[in-house]
Amino acid sequence: VTKVWETRMSFNVSDTTKGVSMNKDGTILSLGIDGGNSRGIVLILTYRLFTSADVNNYNYSSIDYSDSQSLPLIITDNFSEPVVGNYYYTQTAIVGHFDTSLQIDEFGDVLKLSQDGLTFITGAHDSHNVSGDNDDEGAVFAYTYDGTGWVQKGFAVYGEGQDVDFGHSMDANLDCTRFIAGSEHLTNTTTLSDLTGSTD
Repeated sequence: VTKVWETRMSFNVSDTTKGVSMNKDGTILSLGIDGGNSRGIVLILTYRLFTSADVNNYNYSSIDYSDSQSLPLIITDNFSEPVVGNYYYTQTAIVGHFDTSLQIDEFGDVLKLSQDGLTFITGAHDSHNVSGDNDDEGAVFAYTYDGTGWVQKGFAVYGEGQDVDFGHSMDANLDCTRFIAGSEHLTNTTTLSDLTGSTD
């Protein structure tokens, strides 16, 4: 194993990168960043050539992730300025729930990207099924790229029971059409059928 680059990223949220996953050939990278006022986000980055047209259009140090975000992120070695002609992971999308009234929390804490890089599944284990109930049932979400942007696939799958924190751990098959998720706190009403699901 050889380390290619190392970087330290600063985010305007209470936590840093948690869930990480990449596609089969490593050209698409997903980063889950939970906590903070944004309630969690997933960044999609693509490994691509940095050209003269990209200069001054990317942030390579720190960034404020919000719905009013200005410059997308480019990952360089230890905050060094990107060099034209080199390849870098550059941000192509940001996915999250910026409306805090939706009671989604810890979105991106665990993350699985499909082998083709067009679908991801993520857990949000502090989410609430009913607005204002504060029960932390937890949830798992699936998103897919439709050619123009990332859209939610189907409905969120919520845990059954108070404070079960469904989606605290999660894994999926290669094309992200099936997943299994674990709960941090099981209750008497939680069964194995609550812990599996499909993105169909």
